[in-house]
Amino acid sequence: MSATSLYNQALGYRRSNPQQARSLFEQARAVAEEEENYCFMLECDYWIWECTLWYLNDDQGAMDLAMRSLIEARKPQYARCTAPLADIHYTIASTYINYDPVGYETEALEILAYVESEMHPEYELWCLLSANRAKLALYLEAWDEAIHQSQIGLVRSQKSDFLLSNLHLKLCDLYALRQDWEQVAQHMEQAAENLQKVRVTVGRMSDVLLWRAVLAHLNGDSVKAQTWYRVHFTHLPHQDDYRDSDYIDLRCRYHTLLADWDQVWKLREIELTMATRGGSPLKITNTYRKRIAFLRQRGLPYESEYQAAIAAADKLRKPEIYLARLQNDLQCNEA
Repeated sequence: MSATSLYNQALGYRRSNPQQARSLFEQARAVAEEEENYCFMLECDYWIWECTLWYLNDDQGAMDLAMRSLIEARKPQYARCTAPLADIHYTIASTYINYDPVGYETEALEILAYVESEMHPEYELWCLLSANRAKLALYLEAWDEAIHQSQIGLVRSQKSDFLLSNLHLKLCDLYALRQDWEQVAQHMEQAAENLQKVRVTVGRMSDVLLWRAVLAHLNGDSVKAQTWYRVHFTHLPHQDDYRDSDYIDLRCRYHTLLADWDQVWKLREIELTMATRGGSPLKITNTYRKRIAFLRQRGLPYESEYQAAIAAADKLRKPEIYLARLQNDLQCNEA
């Protein structure tokens, strides 16, 4: 089978069977290598990484791939592959941000700047650069910068309703941290409007409906909140699809409003399982921070969670930053 046929088959399996998709992309790359089609090899490398990080939630695997790509992309045979090279550099920066944003902050920002100024990225990638800077700022807990970069992304992404919907939903998260519910409502409705123009909305529309449930409850309409919450499940591939920590955080926000503590803890258990399976010390540390906050709020013992958070943070490049955050969490809660 040709590399192109394998590649096209793989694209169709990304959501339904990401393991199969990754295998097909790997086969396509092997055929392209036999044909010395170097640019197509890089294109396959990008999608192998995409499946690994976003569809299989394998953070450690994505980091390993990024490190290999960093070495591979420097070989002279790829010099003319402008667009695939830009994509590969983007994957490296994205992996740094998702795996250890504090530890790799400098490297990630340098790569993003290099792609933008020297590699002439295509439109969608150019838009994603701002989204990645916003995500990095969020992980650095630089809220104003995260909002600023997201707003830059909105300006850039006017030709893509899909990218706009993602940015509006991210701004919902950011403004919720400030409890600016008016802004949350505005960006939620903008995301809904954008998603109505997008062919594939599985997962994203569920976030919009969850935000509607949260806002309805905050406005005192518990009946409407329950309705939106039930309906959001119909926009998931299957009811036990927990997707990522952002989705779990939103579910937890809703159940916290209901004082449904058992459900909140169940979701945090699922989040920890996902983070552990993905192998990201960052996600494990952050999950334990949330668990500690929950246990302290409920007046329950948290020492074992605290020690586990320290052990996870020690695996990051700059553990002292995360240890300081843990300590600050405790002091804020005491205050």
